[in-house]
Amino acid sequence: MQRSRLTANLRARDGATRPLARPDGAGGSGPPTVVTDAPVRDIVADNSSGDFYLGGDFLTVSGVARSHVARVNGATGAISPWAPSVAGNVLTLDLGAGGLVMGGNFASVNGTTRNNIASVDLVTGTLLSWDPNASGQVNAVASDGAWIHAGGSFPIMNGVARSNLFAMNLQNQTITPWNPGTNDTVLVLYASNDTIYVGGRFTQLAGTSRNCLGAVHRDTGALYAFNPSVTLPFNNAPYVAAIVKSRNLVYFGGQFTHVGGFQRNNIAAWDATVNVIAPWNPFARATPTTNASMHHAVTSSTAAQVIAMAPTLVLCRLRSVRIRASTGNAVMLIAAPMNSVTEENFIAGASLNRRG
Repeated sequence: MQRSRLTANLRARDGATRPLARPDGAGGSGPPTVVTDAPVRDIVADNSSGDFYLGGDFLTVSGVARSHVARVNGATGAISPWAPSVAGNVLTLDLGAGGLVMGGNFASVNGTTRNNIASVDLVTGTLLSWDPNASGQVNAVASDGAWIHAGGSFPIMNGVARSNLFAMNLQNQTITPWNPGTNDTVLVLYASNDTIYVGGRFTQLAGTSRNCLGAVHRDTGALYAFNPSVTLPFNNAPYVAAIVKSRNLVYFGGQFTHVGGFQRNNIAAWDATVNVIAPWNPFARATPTTNASMHHAVTSSTAAQVIAMAPTLVLCRLRSVRIRASTGNAVMLIAAPMNSVTEENFIAGASLNRRG
């Protein structure tokens, strides 16, 4: 049985960093452990309540039955009674559409048909009417409050032709004209102001050559000049599955050996202002024995995002949380001050082993 273990510290509203209480009541100063029977693929925090929402492949959380989604109390580590039932794996989460947006590979939520993307109430878990009806797997969602952007592997969204990318207006629940499209799977989206950064396995974005990574306008879908050109010459199967931006630098991770013609192993940074590669180079080595697939994104307290959890790479946004270690499906999140984003502490571990 594969088990996933999550330990976390929360950054309190007064700015202090405090460990979560131990859910087993054992006490001690260490953070709590939340154990699932299968991988956790995504985590998002509700800052109004301080709770965490988990999505993944699991059917139990700390011994409590939960069908691919769960809510964990951020102050005590206790498993909430909140318990939507999802018929399939949840790969990505975000707050939007008036609730918790879930994307993945599923056919129903709470017994009602929902194809691969849905939204449930944050408090009751009740299925919301919002129904984009994706014809294939949804790997990434991003909300700006007015729109939901989604990426994955689908040709049709709500009856409208879309190539792996779509946007929906949250007010009238209609598909927008936004339609940059890719020629292969999208694995991650990252929204920054008026820009949507797109990562995946594609070689074209908005009809123009872009290897695995590109950027489009949030509202129009127009392609930006941002073009790191991610490659893996001897494998021909590169991908980008992690993106985060800090100031002018766009950090990204996945499976590749070169970026813009420069050697970069699986993790790199690109200067979005001058459109050149940054000198930052952790040189992350792959773990050759792993067969675990990469899913993405975890969000943690105070709106920080852990962007990816891969067999060999954890990339995170350090405005309030950073990754310190990963073993198997375990993730340890350590709170950090909002002004502590530096290249030195951005990545805590670049070569991580995953054990089943």
